[in-house]
Amino acid sequence: MYLKKFIVSLITLYLNSYHVLSSDSYNYSLVLTQLTTAFLDSNLNSATCYENYFASVKNITNQLEKSRGNCLNTAENAYAAEDKKFIQQQCTFQNLAYKSCDALNECCIKDWGIKAFECYASKGSAAGQVFFKISSDANVHMRDLEKEYREIDSVLESCNAKAQRIFEDETTEAGNVLKKCFNNS
Repeated sequence: MYLKKFIVSLITLYLNSYHVLSSDSYNYSLVLTQLTTAFLDSNLNSATCYENYFASVKNITNQLEKSRGNCLNTAENAYAAEDKKFIQQQCTFQNLAYKSCDALNECCIKDWGIKAFECYASKGSAAGQVFFKISSDANVHMRDLEKEYREIDSVLESCNAKAQRIFEDETTEAGNVLKKCFNNS
């Protein structure tokens, strides 16, 4: 009898580790209670039932990990594709900024005194307009990219939720098969 209780304790610990993954804790606790009761009512030859159950749960868990990995890879590829759409605009902004800064640097190299200040005034004004345009356009592109990221995040969340539902359904089904095995032992 002590061996039986020890095994039940180990199984309870094992199943509780999957409880963390479950969002429906009441149903999961109910399944756990039913499995424990079924085990206590079964004979000692029911170890085969657990061997089959653990193999099944391991496969279900591996499938969950694989599904979540696929969800993440799909999202990462989508993020990268969206980022690529904006690379040309980033390069354009960078070139405009460099040209404006280079134009201002020419003022201190070529001119001194009043001519230097005239150069700074004219080129600084032009650079200010360029930087204002960069800032304005960058905000528009940033909002567009953020919108695309939110859509990708939504798809990722939906994909993970589907994987979680499948995991919970299959784990519950494996528990039902285990209970049936106990009843037939």
